[in-house]
Amino acid sequence: MSSPYGHSLVGLGLFHLYYPRWFASCGKTLLIYGLVILGACSPDLDFLPGIFVGNPSRFHHGYFHSLGMAMVLSLTVGFLLTIFRFRSSFGKTVGFVLTLVFSHFLLDFFTADFSPPYGFPLLWPFSETYFISPWPILPFVERDLTNPAFWDQAIRVFTVESLFFLPFFWLCWRLRKIGNQRLPK
Repeated sequence: MSSPYGHSLVGLGLFHLYYPRWFASCGKTLLIYGLVILGACSPDLDFLPGIFVGNPSRFHHGYFHSLGMAMVLSLTVGFLLTIFRFRSSFGKTVGFVLTLVFSHFLLDFFTADFSPPYGFPLLWPFSETYFISPWPILPFVERDLTNPAFWDQAIRVFTVESLFFLPFFWLCWRLRKIGNQRLPK
């Protein structure tokens, strides 16, 4: 599945598309960027229970990578922001979080996967079928730090994801800046 670096770049790019007029102080910007990165990488939080049982991949590619969990997460974030009276519309927040999570699914769908289960249960709870593209575009991400090929693989993944996703992030960031220059003051 795609790396956290790739998920983060795409998530931050989507943030700039969704909220082109968003401005804040440096500290608040870093907080929001951190939350966006957390949202973009949230399906991979299924690694945490595996770490506690000594097998990080044990629960990976499971229900956290599904439509059901995407809906639960986006509605929860929308309700929390509404309860705490943040100046964000419930619908726009839910839509943005869904977009973040589905960007994660899209990247994972097109990433080479050599460890079972292959793919992820995208349509759970409606179906337990696992989905993966037969034509991967992104390279396999090695998760075993003890594997001698880990660092070579990590450099390859970083290079490929930089080539694909840094231009996307930069373009989204520039479009936001260009659009804001044209807005009436």
